[in-house]
Amino acid sequence: MIASFSNGPFQTDTAVGHVFNVIARYGPDISRAIVCGAGAMGVYLLAAGPLSRLSLFRYRGPTRCGACGYALATLRKPICPECGKSL
Repeated sequence: MIASFSNGPFQTDTAVGHVFNVIARYGPDISRAIVCGAGAMGVYLLAAGPLSRLSLFRYRGPTRCGACGYALATLRKPICPECGKSL
């Protein structure tokens, strides 16, 4: 049986003992925060990476290039300067 003291399960005055007490006290909360943070980062990277390259999320209007999305409002030649596609 592990005795629980007022500052944690490890009764000591060393720095290592204090670290173990902090881990014992806040370990589940820290691990939950890490898992939730990693999940949120994964969703963000998925949305910012492959999903942002889909044409569904790009604005295509009459003044945009159909291939790269470059603004073509003030062009004098019918060629996109970004990707070289003729319009």
